[in-house]
Amino acid sequence: MPLRRIYIDTSAFYALIDRSDKHHATAKALWPSLLTSDTALFTSSDVVAETMNLLQHRLGFEAASLWHKAVLEIVEIQWVDETVHRLAHELWMRLGRL
Repeated sequence: MPLRRIYIDTSAFYALIDRSDKHHATAKALWPSLLTSDTALFTSSDVVAETMNLLQHRLGFEAASLWHKAVLEIVEIQWVDETVHRLAHELWMRLGRL
């Protein structure tokens, strides 16, 4: 069982893929250590859709397709249903009011 779980959002995935992103060097440097550590990487189905759209729009279909094949094989996907969506929205609203 992994010692920790890390949620990866669209901005992190994008930084990893796009060499012109200002956080690319950091993301590229961190990625191998995440893969070899005792860490479970996960994201949501909403982030998958958002990342695919962003990559296709900015870098093209081939980049989006390669990302999907390479990255998503090693990242757990938390599928968002209505309950999860509502909980995430409630958390977002609370955090925005802090």
